[in-house]
Amino acid sequence: MLVDNQIKEEIKNGNINIKPYNEENISPAAYYFTLGEILLIPEEGQRVSVVNGPNPTYTKIDISQKPYIIKPGEFLLGQTDQELSLTNNIGMFIDGRTSIARLGLTIHKTATFVQPGHSSSIITLEIYNTGNMEIELSYKMPIAKGIFFKSSKPSDKSYKESGIYPLQKETMGADLLSFGNNS
Repeated sequence: MLVDNQIKEEIKNGNINIKPYNEENISPAAYYFTLGEILLIPEEGQRVSVVNGPNPTYTKIDISQKPYIIKPGEFLLGQTDQELSLTNNIGMFIDGRTSIARLGLTIHKTATFVQPGHSSSIITLEIYNTGNMEIELSYKMPIAKGIFFKSSKPSDKSYKESGIYPLQKETMGADLLSFGNNS
């Protein structure tokens, strides 16, 4: 795991690139990300097959002007406001903020791992309200922390070359048609 001075050094050396970057978002061992402007709400009543598709459909919500109220038991996709790039020897885990977790809000159902070679892309968040109260989601609210780690040598492939969702600039729904080919 990288600590604050190591994160700053990797940013200075270009091995971690965060846009927009705010040095005040660095904690003792993480970088704090904020919520981006686009949410995707899965349309109800769909049936999908992870093996055969079709890809689900979503309603797109822009929260840049008006917050969205997530109800108890509701699931949606969000995004970080920041784009992230990592070299082939640095990875990251995305984790929730404790204050929002104490409200019952999770920001990832299972996909916490950002692979080495992640390139110029937002991070999609799997947001779920497990609590019993409505929670306001607003643009640029503190939403997640990134915990970085460094391998002893770089991977042969980068996520940009082998991932399903490289170069995302906006929240994307599930791509089930590519699922069997990548992770």
